[in-house]
Amino acid sequence: MAGPLLRSLTAVLVPPHERAGEPSDWDALSEAWGTGFPADYREFLAVYGAGAIDDYLFVATPVDPAEDGGALTVRRRTPAAEPSGRRRAGWPYPLWPERGALLGWGATADAAELYWDTSAADPDAWTVVSRSREGTFTRHGCGMAEFILRMLGPRAERPLESPRLYGAPRSRFLGPVEERLLRKAGTDPWEYLEELYAANEAAEGLPDGGLVLFEPDGTTVAVPDGTPPACPTPRTPTSRPGRGLGGGPGRGLGRGLGRGRLTPERIAALSAPGAPALTVLGPRDTEDGPAVAVSIALGMVGAPDLALSAPLRMQLTVLGPGARAASTTVDPRSAGGAGMPVVPVVRGDAPLVLEVSVPPALLPVGPDGKRRASDTNSGLTFAVRITDPAVGEFRAAHGVPAEPGSEDVLLGAWPSP
Repeated sequence: MAGPLLRSLTAVLVPPHERAGEPSDWDALSEAWGTGFPADYREFLAVYGAGAIDDYLFVATPVDPAEDGGALTVRRRTPAAEPSGRRRAGWPYPLWPERGALLGWGATADAAELYWDTSAADPDAWTVVSRSREGTFTRHGCGMAEFILRMLGPRAERPLESPRLYGAPRSRFLGPVEERLLRKAGTDPWEYLEELYAANEAAEGLPDGGLVLFEPDGTTVAVPDGTPPACPTPRTPTSRPGRGLGGGPGRGLGRGLGRGRLTPERIAALSAPGAPALTVLGPRDTEDGPAVAVSIALGMVGAPDLALSAPLRMQLTVLGPGARAASTTVDPRSAGGAGMPVVPVVRGDAPLVLEVSVPPALLPVGPDGKRRASDTNSGLTFAVRITDPAVGEFRAAHGVPAEPGSEDVLLGAWPSP
């Protein structure tokens, strides 16, 4: 029976269909190693096997490499004593199999090594020690399962800096067997991570209010102060603003919200009836400047209120003439008027209506020299996105299907695709 930490872990990280690296005889394995292994590690292998979380955090198997199906192994991750008795230069711990040696149970993609400190006689008292690429050791004061659970939490609270790890509930675990089967079938098992990588690249080093311009050739331009070069004036009026999606599925707008993976079909799917839906009602020009009106509705009769994270943040992407896209993070304001506080709760009896400010520099200059969001000849497309765990929890509780990797996403665009 799994302990409380494993039960907590399985609640936020779905086990794989195919396990690899799970020992069939722990007693024989303990005899071969001359030690037992922590209970949470044995439970983890029984549920997940050896493998990777988000192709970033890897868990090793104690099984012989010839039998493990390609998984990382404890033996290969453990600094062991050499037959000559020579010490490893600069290594501050005893070498295996001495008491107090570091036994390797995992690693990360950016070269951090993950060990147990085996000083305690009881393996359940072994705590995690990490070693960075630069050779710095850090003691974490917890066991392996708790360490992984904390790594899946908010970034600021993780034991190691890990921008390439999504975190719960979007992280996934795959064993080497399942990964090989998916690749053989022509599927990239880690494709969902592209959106995370794109978001990291876009936000790197930018303060709040900074912009990232996504050019038609796929390059990006960072604008820390939020004031990009002016959008060009359209040469000819467009017959329908919806053409701003870039002349083809996902072109331009996709780069603005996830490396070309966002298509009109995805917008429609993520905003489909029967799920919490975000609708972009359209642009407008207010006393406070250009804005886009947004509505969030549950789309379900009798459903409980949906409480979104506070303060509520949205990602606004504007696709303009020439298929240039710009993306920024914004704080919405209440549509009830300036100064009205935003209470991010969507109730079943009425949608939550908000306004999102549009940086004027993203708008083209009209014939009168002014920038207006509501200019129907501008050819602009406005996309608004919210990523919030509360959305995924709501959908899971009510059996609402969602595209894998987008369970937490609310997305809408104007004009509708």
